[in-house]
Amino acid sequence: MVTVDGNFSEVYNYKDYYGYDWSIFRKKALIRVKAHVLAGYDLDQINIDANSANHTITLSQLPKPEILSIDHDLDYYDLTEGTFNSFSNDDLTRLNAQAKNYIEQAATKSDLLAQAEARGRELIETIRFLVEAQGWRLNIDAQTVEDGRAAN
Repeated sequence: MVTVDGNFSEVYNYKDYYGYDWSIFRKKALIRVKAHVLAGYDLDQINIDANSANHTITLSQLPKPEILSIDHDLDYYDLTEGTFNSFSNDDLTRLNAQAKNYIEQAATKSDLLAQAEARGRELIETIRFLVEAQGWRLNIDAQTVEDGRAAN
């Protein structure tokens, strides 16, 4: 479930060379990465238990917010190849993956996950209001899921 989204624009600088950093052995790229990042919760991790006898719903193993998807575009501003070191298709594919990872790190360092967590708390309160309006009670187990396992 997506709770927040953010747009990022970062400049990624890549440089590689064989042995010596001379122009004939160097290849470099200056890339602008524009990305739309979605953050929120993986609802598959939540455990929901409804007890109709007690009119209670219990939510447990609430996950931490995470980056759910990154949709990114690359603009190559400077793609310089050396005489003995040029870009292959595999290099460009690797650059794409590295640029996406760079955006993921930037998004993680930003307040995007904190905003997602705040929106998640708002959503829990909305669910609580709806449940209690029907005469039921909502219990939240304080246990959270980290790295696929329950933690206290």
